Amino acid sequence: LQRLIPPVEAVQGQHVIDVSGWALGDSVVKAVASASHASFDKAVALDLSECCLTDSGSAAAVSAAGENLQQLNLSWNEVGDLSIAALSKHLSSQRSSPLRELNLTGTGLGDSGFGILAPALIASCRSLAGLAVGECGIGKQASTGELLEDMGGSLRNL
Repeated sequence: LQRLIPPVEAVQGQHVIDVSGWALGDSVVKAVASASHASFDKAVALDLSECCLTDSGSAAAVSAAGENLQQLNLSWNEVGDLSIAALSKHLSSQRSSPLRELNLTGTGLGDSGFGILAPALIASCRSLAGLAVGECGIGKQASTGELLEDMGGSLRNL
């Protein structure tokens, strides 16, 4: 596994994991997330965009992320019920360094998924500076638009 995932990059003394575009798939991400050397739990930034993850792989990565996570990019992976539950739990339980940027572009989140995730997002609005949800099938229901408007004053686009 150490050959598949680059060493954790230290940026200003903070752990950044960027494997964007590596097409790792679920089995590799799940194995790395459960391995102590991966440092998912120490990362302040985790970029898993375009890693060919399904809902279970995305959920495993989010579940392994620690309380220091400030940036999470799951764009162009599948986000479903498992991932939404993991994200909601993570957003609700943050104690030290709350999530600042969340990118869910192209994840297929949909209105129902967004509706489930919204309470945790709204509770995190004070710390959440960026939310990207383009091309993920939201906005088809009026209630989703209202939630986005409610959050809009506190968020900027990524």
